[in-house]
Amino acid sequence: MRRDEANVTGGDSDVGRPAGKTKQDAREPRVMDREVPVPTAPGHAVLHDWLDGDVEQSLARDVEGSSQVELWNRINEESRMLRSRATPVHVQKAIMSALPDEAPAISTATMRQVSSKTIYLLVAVAAAAAALAAGLLR
Repeated sequence: MRRDEANVTGGDSDVGRPAGKTKQDAREPRVMDREVPVPTAPGHAVLHDWLDGDVEQSLARDVEGSSQVELWNRINEESRMLRSRATPVHVQKAIMSALPDEAPAISTATMRQVSSKTIYLLVAVAAAAAALAAGLLR
């Protein structure tokens, strides 16, 4: 069984090596992680350039294919239509008429009850923290 070693250069340190292994075993070639660039398709670059407005649509059709160009044309049309939608006036009026003229007031009795429960909870937490700090709780 092999363990991760702190000494990745394969020096003389026995750190991380199970008992019975020799120094020769520690000098085995190590596999190191490295970054490998992910290959990208050149057609997507042309499609992105067309979507950004840098390339003509005909060039994007030639490189990427007409199905991709048509898909993005359809997505752009639907997005434009959805952005232009607005809430109808009668729905806005119904929502606004359903709202009360003044914000509802919270009773002081409710506030006192909530604040007293909060204070009791904070006192209990502080007492537990003090007991833990004093070593009374384990």
